[in-house]
Amino acid sequence: MKVNYKSVKGVLFFSLIFFGIFSHARWMNKKDASMKIEADTNISVKKDLSYSVTYDLKYHISTEQAKETLSIYTLRIIPDRQKFDLLKAQIILSDGKKVEVNREKIEFKDVSGAAKGFSSIKEIRIPLKQLQVGGQFHISYSIENFETQVENEFSFQYTFLTNGMHY
Repeated sequence: MKVNYKSVKGVLFFSLIFFGIFSHARWMNKKDASMKIEADTNISVKKDLSYSVTYDLKYHISTEQAKETLSIYTLRIIPDRQKFDLLKAQIILSDGKKVEVNREKIEFKDVSGAAKGFSSIKEIRIPLKQLQVGGQFHISYSIENFETQVENEFSFQYTFLTNGMHY
């Protein structure tokens, strides 16, 4: 009996790919998530193409992992063309008690020096030592972009819920 090895290889390859996907992939359930996030973002663009973005975020902490992830809330801005304004920063404990974040503990650090032709970057670090599992962190802030990256060109990059750069 003659065996067609190309057919056998094809069936094996198909089986490994097709069944391998289902044996290793599993979507996370909502109950498995480390935190739930409510987000509201408002963007206002002016005639000169400068703009401001207001973020209102509420993090519901479900696990220790989420508590550790948010223990220092970090944002980055480019101070040559952006202005940061903290509107609200509040921790809601698991018993419902609201604690305002101490604004004096917020650090503004240089991330990088300005090389020729580039702007410097500042990191805003908000320590959240009182976070609790079952609690929440509510932050509202505005970033005003008073200068565009390219003259007479509006550009905005929205990355969903990153603690990172705001362009």
